[in-house]
Amino acid sequence: MPDRRDTKRRLLETASLVFADRGYRGATVQDLCRAAGVNVAAVSYHYGSKDGLYLAVWKHAEAAFRAASERIGAIGDPRRRLAETIRFRIRHVFDDGLTGCLRRLVYHEMADPSQAHGEVFNRFVWPQMAQLTGLVAAVLEVPPDDPRAGRCAFSIHSQMVFLNVMRIRGKTRPLAQILGSASPTEEQIRGFAEHLVTFAAGGLAAVRRGSRAAGGRTA
Repeated sequence: MPDRRDTKRRLLETASLVFADRGYRGATVQDLCRAAGVNVAAVSYHYGSKDGLYLAVWKHAEAAFRAASERIGAIGDPRRRLAETIRFRIRHVFDDGLTGCLRRLVYHEMADPSQAHGEVFNRFVWPQMAQLTGLVAAVLEVPPDDPRAGRCAFSIHSQMVFLNVMRIRGKTRPLAQILGSASPTEEQIRGFAEHLVTFAAGGLAAVRRGSRAAGGRTA
């Protein structure tokens, strides 16, 4: 008789990949259980419902993302920490395993929101954006609620979002233009990450100089 804990774990890990691939509405309970090789009753038994499993998948994906990026939080210098954050998030765009589920879950929630949209964004998406904004604020030497920090964080984040969307949608032409290939090598991915690190550092330095010249006033 299969171990119930193994069934629960297998269902969660399989559902993570299926939801990340198809989104909430694109995956039925039957699809999830068939892929995991478990009885359809396993969803209600272990997670209460499809919605309960979906929220568990988000929690699991966010924990995997956080664990993979944990070492970055130990970097004291905010400029170095931001550079490593950018490098990690660019690599994350090309991670199709369990660690890469979070970016694809976000994509599907943006494209076709589920009933849990507000909850998953408040719990798992906005905190990531707030963390990036706080890090950018530290580089700019301004408070986290300063509009300049939000604008700069958006400018950095939106480039990574665009790359993620293009990859998920299979837009080979823009990927090739940006990375040198629609199926980039590790070297090409690193090269783009370094470009974005340099670009962000230059932009933030310009904003910081402009702020000092203006006496620290917000625009």
